[in-house]
Amino acid sequence: MQEKTTKNRQNGELFKNILIIVIIISMFIPAISFVFGLDSPNYSKEPLRPFPEKKLDSETGAQFDDWWNDHFPFRSIMVTAYNSLLDHVFQTSGNQRVVVGKSGMYYFEPTLRQYLNAPDLSDYDIARIAESLKLQEEYLLLQGIKLGVFIIPNKATIYPEFMPDRYKPLDNISDLDRLQKMYPSMVDMKQILLDAKKNEDLPIYHLEDSHWTKLGAYYGYNALMDYFSLEEQRIKYQKPLLTDGWQGDLSNMLYPAIQVNDNQVIFEDYEQKFVYTRPLRTYEDIEIESRSEQQKSLLMFRDSFANAWIDLVSNSFGVAHYSRSLPFRYDLVESVKPDFVAIELVERNMDYLLQTSPDILAKKLADSEVAEFSKATSTDKLQINMETTITSNLVFFNAQYIDQNLGEKITSVRIKFDSGIYKALPVYQDDDLTDKSWKYGFSLYLEDTENLPKTIFYMIDDVWYQADLDLIY
Repeated sequence: MQEKTTKNRQNGELFKNILIIVIIISMFIPAISFVFGLDSPNYSKEPLRPFPEKKLDSETGAQFDDWWNDHFPFRSIMVTAYNSLLDHVFQTSGNQRVVVGKSGMYYFEPTLRQYLNAPDLSDYDIARIAESLKLQEEYLLLQGIKLGVFIIPNKATIYPEFMPDRYKPLDNISDLDRLQKMYPSMVDMKQILLDAKKNEDLPIYHLEDSHWTKLGAYYGYNALMDYFSLEEQRIKYQKPLLTDGWQGDLSNMLYPAIQVNDNQVIFEDYEQKFVYTRPLRTYEDIEIESRSEQQKSLLMFRDSFANAWIDLVSNSFGVAHYSRSLPFRYDLVESVKPDFVAIELVERNMDYLLQTSPDILAKKLADSEVAEFSKATSTDKLQINMETTITSNLVFFNAQYIDQNLGEKITSVRIKFDSGIYKALPVYQDDDLTDKSWKYGFSLYLEDTENLPKTIFYMIDDVWYQADLDLIY
């Protein structure tokens, strides 16, 4: 009996020692693998955090931890296994940026607040965006160029029925619907795609990707051609076919170690009839330009949703230039000489329009327009913090209100210089578009001038006010 007890104790000690050795070895496997360059494939498109800068400070340790957590060997296999377990067993997501919906549909988590109708943008914010778009439209019309604005709905806006039941939208009007009301000349892409969804058996958006399919993009293409009255240049494709082989951005976040296989819709009768003016690396290139034998030219300010537009739109314009630059580069108007300008932006990034100041020359008010401001209500001095820079032979004034509570309500701005009164964008140019926060102010571009702004006319709730400007440095 004692001999058996002694043997069991020895076996227990042996197991414990083996377990300790296994744990120790497993702790060193990532480091050893890193030294010898061993790793698993990573197909995710998520940006990885960089190695800390050479200087040492209080943040270096945390930055190194972030870098190692993104780069340690075999991370992609472990992440894939973990997320697969959560998805297929518990129907939930192990990635904070992915929402696992019903019937295998994934959603992009940063769109969740908009799905819930928990608005990120106030009515004042929406009014400022509408004012900025109107000023851009006016700037182009003075040159005989028509502007079209296309806000592409989030996936959950078009396919809400597959969202998890735990998410209950509030009874509020969405940011997109409010902008559609305040800027009615914007193309109603939400209604167009909801109608397309009813009429089509094939998907309008990808199952495992945040973007629309080629079929959804085709309906958007038709809307663009209709808006610019280009029926004769529209090319009709009538043979959509469901295929596979698409690499979904959301499934890549969940399963970075494998090449996922999402559906895509192609048109069997599509034929490319354009050429690129410079080699194309990817559809994500900052600047892309195409030429064909068609008439008319188009300048498009766009994001990744227009990736699926490029093949369709380029076939229909003699020149099509696509720019992902932010702020929008209106200096391209001079080189592209477009007949039309399109702004394409996904619903989740509408706030970018509240934080970027496109380089449009501010319009000077005519004498008849100046008379309107003689009745503006006078107020105390308005303090601003202003930056002045020179870019492309223009002077850029970027001003932030010191009183942000007041600035939050200002939706329209006119600025008086010695040379006259000018229309300003009711937007303060922000350096970080991704933090979902913004400051309130105004900005404008003028031709070279040594004058500083003296007086501001600003609108709150449809009432104009006048104040002298007090520049704080």
